[in-house]
Amino acid sequence: MHIRLRSLMATSDGWGYAQGKTVQDRLRQMIEADSLQGIVWLSLDGVTRLDVSFARGAVLELAKSYRQQRGICLEYCDNDIQENIEAAANAIEQPLLLREQPLMYRLLGPLPSRGTRTLFSYILHRESVSTIEAAQALDLQVPNASNKLKYLWERGYLLRQERAAGSGGIEFVYHRPG
Repeated sequence: MHIRLRSLMATSDGWGYAQGKTVQDRLRQMIEADSLQGIVWLSLDGVTRLDVSFARGAVLELAKSYRQQRGICLEYCDNDIQENIEAAANAIEQPLLLREQPLMYRLLGPLPSRGTRTLFSYILHRESVSTIEAAQALDLQVPNASNKLKYLWERGYLLRQERAAGSGGIEFVYHRPG
């Protein structure tokens, strides 16, 4: 699903938490009306300025509410706006990805724990990764890789899906929220 944030704003400037909450309500309605689960691509094309409070109210709280269910990934975001979004992301501890180019992403907000950063970086450059694939690629024990992936998923750095495993059970497949 692709949404242009500017189309939901009264002006090209986003100021204040109250204005952000109004935009969040519009965003949520659009997302809920979409029966498909997955990534919401949020374009900031046409947005000239926004403050930290607006970013928190419009985007970050929404991303946090969808954690473990849907991913929100930003596109077309200039450096000044990125700084304000990152400050909001850090304030509520909600990571958010910005797609700068195809297959080139920048994390806004809190960094993953030191022990999971290599794994997170590995997944950013792939469509999807199973626990076994990640363990083999990074020379980790499967339980260790599983714990790290679960940590990243629970904190909003990754999305995951269930699929049938070759053994007859289920396995989780992890992917970036963008």
